[in-house]
Amino acid sequence: MNTTDRKEDETCPPGIPEGLPKEMWIDYLLEMRKVEAQIEIEKSKQDHELNKAKVEADKEVKLQQLQTEKETAKVQANPTSVASGESVNLMKVPRLHENEDVDVYLRGFEMLAETNKWDKSQWAIFFIPNLSGKAKEAYVNLPITESQNYDTIKAAILTESRNLQSQI
Repeated sequence: MNTTDRKEDETCPPGIPEGLPKEMWIDYLLEMRKVEAQIEIEKSKQDHELNKAKVEADKEVKLQQLQTEKETAKVQANPTSVASGESVNLMKVPRLHENEDVDVYLRGFEMLAETNKWDKSQWAIFFIPNLSGKAKEAYVNLPITESQNYDTIKAAILTESRNLQSQI
């Protein structure tokens, strides 16, 4: 073996810092693999915590929806009273269908609510169960703290509707 062959044998392989003695290469690679494994474990833990938080948030949204549906069912079962104790005249609220004109539907709902003299704080209770498709998706994407406010729900649905129209 000549001297050029010996130099090729002593060249650091990829991933090994230049100048690291050859007898430390294996220890260095093992240590790097440990560090990479630890990073992967930490990343998995973070992903798990993120997924756990998402599941909890989804669960909270579902609970809020169920509560709203329960309140609506209670009002529909006893149309002369709502959670606030005020008397209302409950008429069946039509469902918002996917291809329906959202502006027309919202105006119709508001006219129905005003005609029946529903307290505006209760409008969401009558409105939410009748959403479907993209309108329901816009509602579900609202923060829980805003999901019972009719005006906020309306704004989210109108925004979603306008976004869809601009894509056409």
